[in-house]
Amino acid sequence: MIAACLGLASLDAWLARQAPPDFVGGLVATILATLYNGGPIVLVLTAVVLCASIELGGLLRHAGYRPITYWGAATAALATLSPWLASGLSNTDPSKLACLALV
Repeated sequence: MIAACLGLASLDAWLARQAPPDFVGGLVATILATLYNGGPIVLVLTAVVLCASIELGGLLRHAGYRPITYWGAATAALATLSPWLASGLSNTDPSKLACLALV
């Protein structure tokens, strides 16, 4: 797991130093620009947060509570993605997106 995390961080740093290719346009260019803007590590971290939130909901349900698991997982994912999403939007404050996720 440590090696995978270090490899992912290295890939993210390497992509940050590269320029996205200019020969593609439209949706493909947007996806590539996202990957070159810290996308891999943020997307993997969001997947881990989603899995952990769903697992926590299952544990709480097993203990006799009735959590709203998928709503909590979606909120946690949005809170994780909010700084990254705000970096792509020039006039958006990351704390506003995080507050929106929590509300």
